[in-house]
Amino acid sequence: MLATAALTGIAGTTASIMQGNRAAGQQDQALAAQQTGAAQAKADAKETRTQNQMEINKANQKKPDVRAILADKRKTGNDSTLLTGTTGIDPNALNLGSMAALGQ
Repeated sequence: MLATAALTGIAGTTASIMQGNRAAGQQDQALAAQQTGAAQAKADAKETRTQNQMEINKANQKKPDVRAILADKRKTGNDSTLLTGTTGIDPNALNLGSMAALGQ
């Protein structure tokens, strides 16, 4: 009778340990699934933020005011650039010596 009680106790303890190990394994799996889900959600959120920013930038593109540029050009009457300044370039300064064709 004593041996039966001991065997029953050992069997119960073994079953409890096995059940505890199974529960720990399930918890580990649940934690891994939760971490994977959180990482995916974070990546999705980052992609959504990037896409939204691109759409905002596309909607708010800066465009040149062509009318103002042409109106300013008509006022000044010269073809200046940032490199030439407001006075432009003297066409005579572009001559390299003679007006003859190359080699003559």
